[in-house]
Amino acid sequence: MAVQQRRTSKTRRDKRRTHYKLTAPTLVKCPVCGEMKLPHHACPNCGNVCAAGMKFCQECGTRLSTPQKLICPGCGAEHRQGMRFCGECGQKLN
Repeated sequence: MAVQQRRTSKTRRDKRRTHYKLTAPTLVKCPVCGEMKLPHHACPNCGNVCAAGMKFCQECGTRLSTPQKLICPGCGAEHRQGMRFCGECGQKLN
């Protein structure tokens, strides 16, 4: 087990801890209801994400990705992107 050679001073300890701090989250105003929300997230008040069919964010202009659903060829169940096998029948998804 390691044993310290010298006692760490209060100043050295506090200098090391200067970066251990919380930052306030960045908030933006919802274009629909005016409530403050996290950028690129659904509004907790009205649930607005973006208008249907939008390709870019209204706030900053970044491209929005639409989550694509995978359909099982065996049973026809819908699954989220990234799944490899169907949870209903166990068949491999394309």
